[in-house]
Amino acid sequence: MTVNTRPHALIIGASVAGLGAALALAPRGYRITCVERDHTPLPQDHLDAARTWQRRGASQTRHSHVLLAPLVNLIDRYAPDLLQRLIAAGAEELGFEAVAAAAFDVVDLEPGDEEIRFLACRRWYSNTCCAAMWSSSAAWKFCRASPSPGSW
Repeated sequence: MTVNTRPHALIIGASVAGLGAALALAPRGYRITCVERDHTPLPQDHLDAARTWQRRGASQTRHSHVLLAPLVNLIDRYAPDLLQRLIAAGAEELGFEAVAAAAFDVVDLEPGDEEIRFLACRRWYSNTCCAAMWSSSAAWKFCRASPSPGSW
């Protein structure tokens, strides 16, 4: 019998935080088990997701999301393939200057502000892109939780 000595991470929930943790740990040699309670397949596209996706554990699946600069920078640094997949799938990269100019009459930028960027997307983008990345990796195991009826 072979014993796997790699560290093992158990992640509860396939939220942006859960998937992000898995994406951060997998390249560092961790075996990943991600447990998610919602038993719903990913919709075909973001429009289908907005119209029909029902996830009892995530009431915010239909509205847009904006990933803030620290998270975008972390994704770019540690999972650049994910950032490119998100943008290719339709997520929109927003620069700080453009966002500030839309909100304020006068924008007084500081050095380095041009490097601040956000990513506007829906949950479908992040779930789809992360799912594509983990399906190609033997280090990931995705489990559906089966809680007792009425437990949530």
